[in-house]
Amino acid sequence: MDLNGKLNLTEKAIKSRNIISALAGYFRQQSKLVTDRALFVNELASERESNPEADVNIAPNGKPYRTYNKTEMLKELGLQRGSRQLDNLVKRLGLDPANSPYGGQWTVNLLERNQIKEAYGLLEPFERAGGQKCAIFGISNLKGGSGKTTLSTLLATGLAIESRRKFRIAVIDLDPQGTATRILLPNVEVGNGNADYVSVGDLLVEERLEIDYSDDEQYKEVVRSAFLETNADNLKVLPANIADTDFELQSKHKAINDRSYASFKPLQRLITQIEDDFDLIIIDTPPALNEICIAAHFVSTHLFIPLRASENDRDSTGKYLGGFEMLYDLMLAYGHQGYEEIKLVPTAIDRRSSSELEVEQSLRLGLMSYVTESIAASEAIKNTNKDLNTIFDISPSCYSGKNSTCESAQSSSLVFIRSIEVILSNYWKLGVHI
Repeated sequence: MDLNGKLNLTEKAIKSRNIISALAGYFRQQSKLVTDRALFVNELASERESNPEADVNIAPNGKPYRTYNKTEMLKELGLQRGSRQLDNLVKRLGLDPANSPYGGQWTVNLLERNQIKEAYGLLEPFERAGGQKCAIFGISNLKGGSGKTTLSTLLATGLAIESRRKFRIAVIDLDPQGTATRILLPNVEVGNGNADYVSVGDLLVEERLEIDYSDDEQYKEVVRSAFLETNADNLKVLPANIADTDFELQSKHKAINDRSYASFKPLQRLITQIEDDFDLIIIDTPPALNEICIAAHFVSTHLFIPLRASENDRDSTGKYLGGFEMLYDLMLAYGHQGYEEIKLVPTAIDRRSSSELEVEQSLRLGLMSYVTESIAASEAIKNTNKDLNTIFDISPSCYSGKNSTCESAQSSSLVFIRSIEVILSNYWKLGVHI
């Protein structure tokens, strides 16, 4: 748009706009560089020329599937080195890891690892019974940098890859900045207002798509196809787009013209279309108590509030909860049935910091059962994040730093993941009943 010709802009205004455009261009370029590196574009291009099967390990989201060497696979099964059980298993399943095209002398990818674990009885298919409803985890805190997206993506990949039961998991990215989308779907251009995929905003804001939104069957078909596959075969993502911010304006406009309208209804309708397709839906929210964030609060069965162990974060979380306290009275008036669980999640805890440990301890003493296991600060988590991965996307043998650093971060994060499995088991009443 040529604003100079339409508006009488001052020289300072023109300079300001040019600076903003230049800065935006710089960050777009940096984002593309990171994405290209994460997708291994150059390496894959050169490999494909010499080996047409080189991309056999590339998942639908452009990431490579996680791979496991023999030592890692023996550990997955709890077997000692030298055991013949793994060799017998892969032979019976028709796998040939010794001649794998993924690299390494003996390698299986995540899909093959799941086959092996299922055959060995360590990975159970999961089917909800009639009374077991889809779990919906809302991840929310108004403070930026509290760890919402880290929690959402870590939780999604951790449960998808490490759970003992094979849950069908979806992530809905309600933050138009799309950081969760970028991590889980690096081949999607979140910052492109004219995206070639269907975003969550397209489904919530009527007239964004050339469909009849009132036609339930047509709408359901579009919603289901909008969830995109990732590098875990039981994890899908409904992506965000920078243009999704217009849900706020449409909601306010509809509320003026229709007194029965409530902002949670479009999201509630969307979830109704896919709640039989997934066992768990994780909703990543924006850092603002706006219409879409309120909708996420309403449709969730469980609420998780991440916070860092600092006085500023504790104070801002208190203010968020104070605002939510007033909002919840309005939600009750609209018929909210209550949450199964409300949990605070201490994130990025530096075990070397006495002040952070003190804040974490005070939270546990004061709130007890309302605080989950912590997610520790880790160089490996930061290191994998720069390649648009979570700590569960790669194996220690593929980690760019010390293998032990990756192993330690995975072990620490697994404690948190196992605690969430317990919450899900309680929700679905999967334990022994006497």
